[in-house]
Amino acid sequence: MDSTPQRNIQDLEGTSKENGGQIADVLFVVRDGNDNDRNFIMATAMRSICHSDPRFKDVPHKVFMDHYHPVLESRVDGPFTIVKVACLTDDPDTVLGYALYRQVGSQTILDYVYVKAAWRRIGVAKSVMPPNVDAVTHLTAVGKKLMPKGAIFNPFI
Repeated sequence: MDSTPQRNIQDLEGTSKENGGQIADVLFVVRDGNDNDRNFIMATAMRSICHSDPRFKDVPHKVFMDHYHPVLESRVDGPFTIVKVACLTDDPDTVLGYALYRQVGSQTILDYVYVKAAWRRIGVAKSVMPPNVDAVTHLTAVGKKLMPKGAIFNPFI
């Protein structure tokens, strides 16, 4: 597990996760992805990209799943791919979100960020993203709003 400090969710972005009026005392950490995360990453990325990326809205579901799976596999298993996972401190197998990115030469290429719905808007995505992003390869409506300043959208790299 990498040495990224623990983050208490009420300390993130001035927001808190409320639980019946009480702040939930839930911590998460960021770690390197591992083989146990692969199936979750593949399944959530495939579904999310299929339903959220406007480039694929008119592609039949089966066609997308059959043809995009090898594309995503090449990204997840690529030699330059870095996977960062946000997980519960007390249960590192409980994935809250992740980022897939590549460091190619001096360029940082962000391929995908996913966060479970219940954990959005508290800084999980920012915690797994690399600090400087030069390009993004997938862009959803939410991704457009969160796209790092100075980054370009380039689905061809």
